[in-house]
Amino acid sequence: DPANQRRRWALDQLGSGHQLRREDLEKQFGVSPRTAKRDFQAMRDAGEVEFVGPAKTGHYRRVATPR
Repeated sequence: DPANQRRRWALDQLGSGHQLRREDLEKQFGVSPRTAKRDFQAMRDAGEVEFVGPAKTGHYRRVATPR
């Protein structure tokens, strides 16, 4: 499933300490801005990522999992 591949890639990148923007997903997979936004929204809804900073310059980061 392409959506799961994109999600796994994004979570792997974020887990490695990278900061991601919607444009990173668009470039990596050649998807539309709408698709990338929907992918990140699904990860936000699942509590896996959060958006930090202003809309134009902010980024997504992995949400720390409570232990």
